[in-house]
Amino acid sequence: MSATVTPAIEPARAASVLAPSPVLTPAPPRPGGPDAKAAEELLRRMRWSAGALRRLSLDPHAATVVDGAGLRLLHVTGGSAVLRSRREDDGAVGPLSDPHEVTLQAGDVALLPHAGRHELHAARDGGACVLTAGLTLEASPFDRVSALMPTVLFTCGFRLDDPAYAGLVALIDREVSAESPTSSILVDRLIDVVVSAALRAWLERGCGNARAWLAQAHDPHLGRALEAIHAEPGSSWRVEDLARLAHSSRSQFAERFRSSVGESPARYVTGVRMRRAEELLRTGRGVSEVAFALGYDSDEGFSRAFRRHSGLAPSEWRRRGAEATAPVG
Repeated sequence: MSATVTPAIEPARAASVLAPSPVLTPAPPRPGGPDAKAAEELLRRMRWSAGALRRLSLDPHAATVVDGAGLRLLHVTGGSAVLRSRREDDGAVGPLSDPHEVTLQAGDVALLPHAGRHELHAARDGGACVLTAGLTLEASPFDRVSALMPTVLFTCGFRLDDPAYAGLVALIDREVSAESPTSSILVDRLIDVVVSAALRAWLERGCGNARAWLAQAHDPHLGRALEAIHAEPGSSWRVEDLARLAHSSRSQFAERFRSSVGESPARYVTGVRMRRAEELLRTGRGVSEVAFALGYDSDEGFSRAFRRHSGLAPSEWRRRGAEATAPVG
């Protein structure tokens, strides 16, 4: 399979970018490399504050709806919870019939970057407790960076991988309970650290491209092309189409894209498709349905691309992912 940019970026022929699977973890960005420097710049310039903090007690037999615009933080403080989410731009209305679904264990952190409908319920009898907060990103020009984020930005195992930061989340929960006059100040500072740590873990696991986030922020024309790719990953994107969105010639766009993002448009599109495939497979969708949704002409072409991406066939990835996120106990 060729990794070169062809006039039409065909999903089954474009090269893939390594990203995480339930069993394979990519190497972190090379220290001092462009990806690591981009992540450092992002974290240095982003500042998060919180509002509308709520503590939710979840029941396994009834869903609690978490609606609202903007970014939201979820932290499971006890038990296990099932999160079912649908972005506002998915086009559907009413109850969640085809959502993105993630099982969160105690200590896990999730960000909901997009407006939409989100439902939570306890994964088993005994209930679950969740701390939720609205987030504000106080760092221009990153006000549109959420457009490049997935439906659910999930940092699995946060409590185990970063116990010190997980302790800060527990401190946030205590401050919310204390209702001290100074609690809101401390909560804002703590939220900033915790969200930054969760984003760092997410980027280091290869789940996102910090250089693309910077490119979107610094280059509005290139940002339009990036947002279009994320909004419609199943479209048959050609370099000419993306260049037109960026108000650029094909050659100038391809060069600028590779210089800013660190990979060719074809490779980036395939990476976005594969990460969206992971989201869809996690909801239980069949391989054929996912392949069709992402613009593949055949299951075989999709399966080959997905195997290059994760090291596993789509059906095996889905099975192992279900086992990894199954409620404990």
